[in-house]
Amino acid sequence: MQRSRPILLLAILLLLVGVLVNLLWASATGFNLTLWLWNLSPGLLSLAIWFLTGKVQRRKWVIVVPGILLTLLLIAYVAVFNVAGLIFAQATEPVTDVARYAEVRSGYADEVFAQHFPETIPPEATDAQFYLFRGFLQGGMHLQLRLQFPPEVWRDRSTQYAPNAQYRFLAGSPPTGDSYVPTTSFHTSNTGDRDFPDTYEILVFDAQSQGEPEWNHGYSYGVVLGEAQSEIIYWAEDW
Repeated sequence: MQRSRPILLLAILLLLVGVLVNLLWASATGFNLTLWLWNLSPGLLSLAIWFLTGKVQRRKWVIVVPGILLTLLLIAYVAVFNVAGLIFAQATEPVTDVARYAEVRSGYADEVFAQHFPETIPPEATDAQFYLFRGFLQGGMHLQLRLQFPPEVWRDRSTQYAPNAQYRFLAGSPPTGDSYVPTTSFHTSNTGDRDFPDTYEILVFDAQSQGEPEWNHGYSYGVVLGEAQSEIIYWAEDW
């Protein structure tokens, strides 16, 4: 049986590319059999074409030409799927690496809701926690930086922030009804609990509703003060 060596080489190349792409996905999302088979499908199809060419003696082009065209079409579909998947993953995966804070902050330098965030992590701050969800479809943007300061530094900073607050209230008793104003959840809690403990005080520097109904779109921003923990949590929401 004589089979086409170029088709075999193509099949091996596509299988290697498929394995590489699958390993990259596995490092981020874990093993997924359906995803693995999908990314390997162009290589498996090429391998099947190579095998079938050895089964026929004449008119091999009947197998090779449609098979190659189908392989090219499948490669295009797989490529589009992976690019779309990458875009979706980047859009829905929050950024929590503190080392990227300055980069992220510079990207929001012109946004009014981010002006109160420090440009970099202050040297006197410790135990920094960072969270950014850029927003996707109906999900709004959440930006939050949680810092712990020495008590004297915390008192000085909190005194500076207090006059800027249009609203302030204990986390356990937010305003409701006519006095409702959108704030933030505890995205940097590291426990999965999105509710601030009652010991925290939420300061809202500004909250703007854009469009109807009220608060369907808009933004709000401010800080959350935790005196017992000597923490200041800078926050902004844009939806």
